Amino acid sequence: MTYGKLVTRMIFLSVALCLLTSCYKGGMQRPVSPLDPEEAGKWQAVNSYYRLTDLHAKGFTGSGVHVAIVTFDTFERSDIELFSQQFNLPKPEIRVIPVVGGAIHQGAAANGHVESTLDIDVVHAAAPDAALDVYSVPPAVPFSHVLQQIMDDGQARIVTFSWGRAPDPRDDKLVYDIIEEMGKRGTTVFAYTGDIGPSLDNSHIASPSYLPNVVAVGGTVLTVDSASKAVAEQEWPLSVGGWSVAYPSPAY
Repeated sequence: MTYGKLVTRMIFLSVALCLLTSCYKGGMQRPVSPLDPEEAGKWQAVNSYYRLTDLHAKGFTGSGVHVAIVTFDTFERSDIELFSQQFNLPKPEIRVIPVVGGAIHQGAAANGHVESTLDIDVVHAAAPDAALDVYSVPPAVPFSHVLQQIMDDGQARIVTFSWGRAPDPRDDKLVYDIIEEMGKRGTTVFAYTGDIGPSLDNSHIASPSYLPNVVAVGGTVLTVDSASKAVAEQEWPLSVGGWSVAYPSPAY
């Protein structure tokens, strides 16, 4: 199975989210069910490997925090409720916020609704007491429009994208400015790096993850033994990396 994560591991809620909220394409192909012990065991392995229970015991449960989850397809609320029951999580506080009319289901073949559902599942698992603000967006809407609305709403401390697009210089400049302002207001943005593998010519980098003030989340492969215990982790070969030719390295 493939899960998004950062190389750096710090005991903060934002990093716990970063470990789990991006890069599902190419990983689990369907939402988990309480009748599926194999998938349930893998989720337990993730919980153990990344020490989520330890984080929760230290009070990092997301209480009082709003997480903005950007989706470009619909999601299955019933699956999220079953997922919560399976792992003894509280009922999630989900608020759907349509952007320009909201997302439209793109069909089973696209698998977008599965990814959207998984995004919500794992954010809830990482931060069970957080308020989940699902920004439902049609695919053609510019990222700057979405982020501007999130910033104007003024609720989210964390924003997560497990979607990306080819860099767009005009829109990315607007996104850069918005995210810089978000940072000043205490909001952190996480975005997946892509899932089509690296490229020598840097053509596979994804927006908005390549922007300087975004936490770029790559993918790893977590190997689970017959007892559902995680025994090894390595980089996912389809995860994308690269550098920006449009923005200088930040001062930090």
